[in-house]
Amino acid sequence: MATPSAIVGSGVAQADPRRVSRRTAGSLSFRTRSLSPRPAVRFIKAIPVLYRPSDEPVWLRGMTVDISDSGMLLEAAGPLALGSRLDLTLDASDAFGGMPRGTVRRHGHLVRNGTPTPSIPYPLGIQFTAD
Repeated sequence: MATPSAIVGSGVAQADPRRVSRRTAGSLSFRTRSLSPRPAVRFIKAIPVLYRPSDEPVWLRGMTVDISDSGMLLEAAGPLALGSRLDLTLDASDAFGGMPRGTVRRHGHLVRNGTPTPSIPYPLGIQFTAD
């Protein structure tokens, strides 16, 4: 099995107005912003996850697609509404980034419904929260 690779994600932080660049595409010119001055390192790791909307009693099963200290892309069992608050439990077999080894409990909220693909029909972008 290959070792997990790390890629740099864009983060979900507020845009820093000092990090604006101008790009040109044909006759169109537009400004782009870097969303985070220090993007979180994302680890491509498949980790089983139990998750549930915070107001629901039933736990659902999912799998991480990638994960960082600030959030994860979750292969979910079905769609959820943007902004949904979630309880998450995952079992990390090894430590990586700021994630400890063992059972990890986090809270988060849904910030993005990803584009469905045949292999991942319900990709959910989750940002971890402090509560």
